[in-house]
Amino acid sequence: MSINKFGLLNALYEIVNSKEHDNDYAVASYLLDNIKRINEVSVNELVNCAFTTPSAIRRFCHRIGYDNFSELKVSFSHLIFPSNLRLRQFHPMSEYRVQRLDSIRRVIQDIEKNFTDTMVETIVSLIVSYKKVILVSANNTSSELIKFQQELLFAEKIVYVISKDYKENSMLEEIDDETLLLVSSVSGTFAAEASEWVRGLPSYNILLTGNRDPEFLESYHDCFYMSGQDIKNDVTGVYGKYGLTLIFDFISESFFYHS
Repeated sequence: MSINKFGLLNALYEIVNSKEHDNDYAVASYLLDNIKRINEVSVNELVNCAFTTPSAIRRFCHRIGYDNFSELKVSFSHLIFPSNLRLRQFHPMSEYRVQRLDSIRRVIQDIEKNFTDTMVETIVSLIVSYKKVILVSANNTSSELIKFQQELLFAEKIVYVISKDYKENSMLEEIDDETLLLVSSVSGTFAAEASEWVRGLPSYNILLTGNRDPEFLESYHDCFYMSGQDIKNDVTGVYGKYGLTLIFDFISESFFYHS
């Protein structure tokens, strides 16, 4: 499994949202249009239907962190979709509303009890003290990091976000022992895949997660647990969608209070 799969949707949508109608746009658009039959799509089909060339497809794969199209296709699994859609059962709105609101209340209570003020202030202290701060996540929770990034700019604190092209990201060249790397991974799936990559970086690495696997401490200098449970699978996506929003709101508020 390639770590780049966790940022694949971000990489593809960045290309199509740019509206630059070049070869990369044609390939990305075709892949998104045919995402449910991606295993059947061949290079020849891409060439004929996206009006591109084999060399352009190869360059496209390299751009988003893959050696070739076969490797890219393998990364198209259900893991790339947000909110654990592959595990969800869908209900009429009247049922969903009751279930969702109850889940959100339980998540808030869990975080209120277990993600303490001391944890928030420790993270804020680290963000303040490090010269460079990089936030890392899979594409399914990157929106919370981007919002937090923009909020901190108000206090003239520039932080960076990596949510795609992890191992090939040009920002890696600037990471040193004065860098704080904060990895966000609710269920620990992304953190586990990133562990070897993170372990090789000279930065001070911290993990925000609900997964209490002790092996994470081999790659991360510190782990901050957002729940009193051991979350191996955020089945309904409620911790990732609402829990992280609350936690980064806490961190943001504390940062502004102390700045």
